[in-house]
Amino acid sequence: MKKIISIEMIEDGMITGESIKNKYGQVMLAENIRLESKHQKMLKMWGISSIFIMSDDEVQSEIYHDPETIEKAEEIIKEKILWTPINKFDEEIYQIVMDRILETQYS
Repeated sequence: MKKIISIEMIEDGMITGESIKNKYGQVMLAENIRLESKHQKMLKMWGISSIFIMSDDEVQSEIYHDPETIEKAEEIIKEKILWTPINKFDEEIYQIVMDRILETQYS
């Protein structure tokens, strides 16, 4: 879910949830841009006081839905785990490992 924040709350690494446009409708920053502190200063200069950002859940799900990234993470798991999940508990462990790899390797 996208949420609106004041530009004063921008932190490095936040992702724009929508394109940021000036008062004439021109795109100043596109959607899905990773923000840095310099963007806060630029937005102030452009007279923009608030923006939409992606929630952490949306950012995480984007990483998870990238087939190439998932394939790479599964290759890492196959090197480390020598069994295949056969029940609910095994699947949870597998997913925890997958989440951890995606968080540390690809975010």
